[in-house]
Amino acid sequence: SDGGSPVTSYTATTAPGGLTCTTPSMGCTITGLTNGTSYSVSVTATNASGTGPASSPPVTATPAAPPSAPTITSAVGASTRATVSWSAPTTDGGAVITGYTATASPGGRTCTTTATSCTVSGLSNWTNHRFSVTASNAIGTGPASALSAIVVPGYGPGTPSNVELSPAGTLTWTVPDNGAPLSNHVIEYRELEIPGSGLAGAATSSTATPGPLSGQIVGGEFADIANHRYDMKLVAFRGSSAAYECGAVLVAPQWALTAAHCTEFQPTGTYFTEPDFISLVYGLSDWTAFTEANYDSHVAYSGTYYRHPDYDRTIAANDIALLKLDNPVDMNTADAIPLYDLPGPNDATSAYVSGWGKTYTNGPVSNVLKGAEVSIDTSCGLWPAGDLVWDDLYRLCASGFPSGFCQGDSGGPLVVERDGVVLLAGLVSFNSVYGCAIDPTVPDVYTRVSTYVDWVEGHTGPLWSSTTLAAGPGDRRTTLTGLTPGKVYAIQIHTENVADSGDAVIASFIIPTGPVVFGPKETGVDCRLPQPHPLNDVSASSFAVDAVGCIYNLGITTGTTSTTYSPANNVTREQMAAFLARFYETVTGTQCGGSHPFTDVPADSFAADAVGCIYNLGITTGTTSTTYSPANNVTREQMAAFLARLYRTATALSCASAPTFNDVSPGSFAYTDVGCIGTLGVTTGTTSTTYSPANNVTREQMAAFLARLYIAMTS
Repeated sequence: SDGGSPVTSYTATTAPGGLTCTTPSMGCTITGLTNGTSYSVSVTATNASGTGPASSPPVTATPAAPPSAPTITSAVGASTRATVSWSAPTTDGGAVITGYTATASPGGRTCTTTATSCTVSGLSNWTNHRFSVTASNAIGTGPASALSAIVVPGYGPGTPSNVELSPAGTLTWTVPDNGAPLSNHVIEYRELEIPGSGLAGAATSSTATPGPLSGQIVGGEFADIANHRYDMKLVAFRGSSAAYECGAVLVAPQWALTAAHCTEFQPTGTYFTEPDFISLVYGLSDWTAFTEANYDSHVAYSGTYYRHPDYDRTIAANDIALLKLDNPVDMNTADAIPLYDLPGPNDATSAYVSGWGKTYTNGPVSNVLKGAEVSIDTSCGLWPAGDLVWDDLYRLCASGFPSGFCQGDSGGPLVVERDGVVLLAGLVSFNSVYGCAIDPTVPDVYTRVSTYVDWVEGHTGPLWSSTTLAAGPGDRRTTLTGLTPGKVYAIQIHTENVADSGDAVIASFIIPTGPVVFGPKETGVDCRLPQPHPLNDVSASSFAVDAVGCIYNLGITTGTTSTTYSPANNVTREQMAAFLARFYETVTGTQCGGSHPFTDVPADSFAADAVGCIYNLGITTGTTSTTYSPANNVTREQMAAFLARLYRTATALSCASAPTFNDVSPGSFAYTDVGCIGTLGVTTGTTSTTYSPANNVTREQMAAFLARLYIAMTS
């Protein structure tokens, strides 16, 4: 009823809020409402006589809008795809978000999901892509997120191979690029205190069973600490009393790893608490054998430890802790072990676990170190079928039934050997509640160390020396500095491209102790091949044309002028000194000079330092004790002596034999030296039976002698 007078307007009013809209027609829009809030709305009509009662019952409505933009948190490429992750919009617009869409640019490829991450497929490898994400609800699709950082779908380079380390420290390798330009090579290296034979479970008593990778913790065979100097016995104290025992592993002079559950305990069985301090015994097969006299070399303490921040004791996730020792250990009685940071280890890889734990379930602990050979089990046996939440990212399984670890071994090492390098692959975590090594289908469980390398080094700092080399074409090379002769080094290499980092390779090398001879890899000159040179007075048909190129490119000669070598000229003793000194410096990388007693060599002579060099090396003693006779020509007999002595000095190898030439007298001062250079292939004589020892040496012959000597020393 219009009440007898025409209706002039209508007013709609909300509750709560009392917001209104007024209109002469039968419909209007109320603005200023809060999305996601439920409102009741009633309407009144007005005519000339006034406003009538509100409509009843009121209707309800919940205003809404499309969601706001998500925020991209990461975009990671792989071959022909990229996984995009984001955080939810700051507002859902008042309606439940029903899905997200990630879109690639260029190409427009998409993925749709109700989660906050999805993978866009069908992308072009080695092409720059960026991504945006939208959120949708029942009202519609909201605005797109800001674009992600550039992502280049593709795959990492191949694994490096042909890794070689020269005695001089020059490292070379090859690596396939797998379709994309390489960007960097990352080389890590460290002194290797534990040789590959360190896996041997050598006996510590006549009753033990020796042998590589032999022994068992459950069952009680012994392992010699000399082969496991990274092993540490952990005893945690509450007050002055020992609260519990575990194992630990030395990874740096002042750092050790153990299981996270070895840094807490339940004194009453109802709550967890921290120990007051932790003691560690190292370098002893029988850990109780420390005495007052050797205490400082076998006992360490830790009052500071770092449990992994995501450690979850209910499912033993991230069961790893890092102990900072109050003082560095005595490295004369201990070794730090490198962390495993490679793919794998693969199924059935042989591994070794050691510790001082119980010899059988709930049995006595052992005072003497024991070990067991086990085998990596990548399927983890029956474990995944149980109630345990499983994640291979932080767990590693190994089985050695009927051998295995037991109570008290927690936190101890599982080690594997890769290419002569013993690596820490796992930390003892847990086994079956029914007992130790009692079921061949339920392997022991370890914390997977490779997952935590970055976390460990975030506290310890880098555990390897490293260098990054910008990639270039062909074989790769760099020179490692600071290597100690006589020491063994482990080297890891991985290569990066715009898409990813390739798998690493590991190798080990021993640095030789005597003099080092630089070969073609260090000098860049392979004298077995033709070597171009600018010295145009050396005929292309000369027997020494390549030899002249060899010594020119090695820097042993620059010629008599910039374009001439004067091959037919005789070599003087002064020139010989310069040739030999430059040769020695080139092949050893060592500056050579010093004073000498020869009064006939002027201080301003071009060869003054060179004469001092060969005098101090023992290559010459002069023609008398005070004269060198620098202007005299060098005979082939003298040349043999010079070259043989140079060879012995540079290589520390013996070289003396009877010559095959019948014109070299056994009474000659150079008799065995002529035999030496003949044996090395430096000379074949002037004929098959003559050497012509009294003849002068020409510069052409000199080049041939030195080039052949270099080949002999570096082949």
